[in-house]
Amino acid sequence: MVARFASACAAVVTLPLAYACAGARKVVWGLHDIAARARFPRDLMTLAMPWTFLVEAWQHADESFLRTGRWETLRRRSVKDQPQ
Repeated sequence: MVARFASACAAVVTLPLAYACAGARKVVWGLHDIAARARFPRDLMTLAMPWTFLVEAWQHADESFLRTGRWETLRRRSVKDQPQ
């Protein structure tokens, strides 16, 4: 995973595409652009990756932290804290 400071469009499109074209298996965590942050909800970030990487990750989801009791507790708390 990389979290480079870049414009919002670079973090969502340009960097992930460049990594994918280079054959690098990179996930880009983004929306750190100060100019764009004011236009988005404060708790919104982006995560961009090649489709094949997402498919592979999804295939292993049952073996991941997503299926632990601790994660379920955090998920319930997060859902409960969302505005209605």
